[in-house]
Amino acid sequence: MGNCINRRGKKNRQSERDNVEVLLRSFIKKPPKTSNARLITKEDLDKADGEFIHDIANVQVFLRWMALGGMMQGISLLEAATLPTTLLSDMVYLSGRYGTLKKEQAEREKLSAGKV
Repeated sequence: MGNCINRRGKKNRQSERDNVEVLLRSFIKKPPKTSNARLITKEDLDKADGEFIHDIANVQVFLRWMALGGMMQGISLLEAATLPTTLLSDMVYLSGRYGTLKKEQAEREKLSAGKV
């Protein structure tokens, strides 16, 4: 997954966010059904405007970390202190976004179970 560059040579942050969403969703056991998918609103885009990945390589680090146990095996304060600022910032963002996606998936499953 390379950098998403638009025609003007600038990074396309929306494409980066979309790629990250796909990768994070791959760690959730059941992919969401498209019929239950929520549309992205203008408020969502405005909120996400300040949220971005500093370095796309950090997403690969996050995915490897998740594959090796992720949040089940936390890091020590010393390890956190030695991380580069951009990596730490991206890890915090990706962890938070992953948690949100997982919570949304659980809510959709709960709703679909209630409808049956």
